[in-house]
Amino acid sequence: MTKVVIGGCGYVGTRLAELLIDKGDEVLAIRRRPPAETSPIRWASADLADPDSLSSLDLECDFAVYCAAADEPTEGSYTRAYVQGLNHFLERLKECSPQIRRVVFTSSTGVYGQDDGSWVSEESPTKPVRFTGQKVLEGEKLLMESGLPGIVVRFGGIYGPGRDRLLRMVSEGRVQLTDTPSFTNRIHRED
Repeated sequence: MTKVVIGGCGYVGTRLAELLIDKGDEVLAIRRRPPAETSPIRWASADLADPDSLSSLDLECDFAVYCAAADEPTEGSYTRAYVQGLNHFLERLKECSPQIRRVVFTSSTGVYGQDDGSWVSEESPTKPVRFTGQKVLEGEKLLMESGLPGIVVRFGGIYGPGRDRLLRMVSEGRVQLTDTPSFTNRIHRED
């Protein structure tokens, strides 16, 4: 049985945990306030930005996924989630899982910064113009320089059950169309 630890188990991480459990993996999911309802997910309560709250957790695993998110749209919150939290998570993984096979960091297409309508691919240069992309990119670099076997996955805006505000606004006619094309990167949670 494969052991997986998910740090920052919210919207994406919870669905990932469900899928992994369905295929027979053992999952430990970390979040500040685990849900009260009964679930096959084994929850652990910890604040990733606080190394003391991680110190009592056994993070021995084969794989780890870091998919924490900022809890508010401020630079401080992004620093706590994508830099400090990730750093503490990686340090604890080094202590508990020296033979870990892979650490996955869920990043964002916000690290690219191109907003002129040009196509962006994974080979595009990372030039984030907002602090959000800058902090996420800082997290990517932390992982890649950590000495752990890491991989970065850059998601666009995630939508799905409970996250359909843009679709509702369009269907209700609350979005004003302009003559200038507008582009956005979106990915469904199931993808």
